[in-house]
Amino acid sequence: MITKSNIDVPGLGDSRKYAYLQCVTAGDFAFVAGQTGVDKDYNIVSPEFGAQARQALRNVELALEAAGTNLANIVNLTVYLADARDAFEFIDICHELMNENFAPTAILGGIDFVLSGLRIEVQATAVIERP
Repeated sequence: MITKSNIDVPGLGDSRKYAYLQCVTAGDFAFVAGQTGVDKDYNIVSPEFGAQARQALRNVELALEAAGTNLANIVNLTVYLADARDAFEFIDICHELMNENFAPTAILGGIDFVLSGLRIEVQATAVIERP
């Protein structure tokens, strides 16, 4: 039987008050909730897309590290954009931050986020390497 474990992620906001978890593990996988360009207090870091995209990926990285894995072990990535025209900038940022450790990815545009001013959300699944 596979056990699901809730992961507390230092550096990310308390998501329970919004009725979701930042990260869970099940078996050899970590599932990261959609991460956005916000800090631990849920403040948008910048109106600029690039700053939000970097923060969203940093938040994903924090969650993965708390689960015992990292960006290089991502096996699926889903990216939601307010403006589809930001997709190529996101791709450039992935080249910058992910060291060619790419995964199957879906990028969707035209998203109307609940929090006004958000421009990106990144959801990830990664493998946890066991010793």
